[in-house]
Amino acid sequence: MSISLSPEAEAKAQQIPDISARLERFIQDQFELEQWRSRRAKPDVAAVVEDGLRAGAALRASGADRVVMFERLQALTERLSHGR
Repeated sequence: MSISLSPEAEAKAQQIPDISARLERFIQDQFELEQWRSRRAKPDVAAVVEDGLRAGAALRASGADRVVMFERLQALTERLSHGR
């Protein structure tokens, strides 16, 4: 694997004596984080999140008034929490 760096970043990296070891540790840490995330995020939860993101994007694209939407959400939350 090779990584392309800008000339500025490459010049800076060359000044770090243990850059290879640091990069290997960083990659290992990121790998472990991704493994943890994949165990934690069940497929059905990921699907719900994706649906929510799509719905949010559609809402933004529709030009809906965020203040009005928040007021509706707040009213619904209060109604549900008070059993009405």
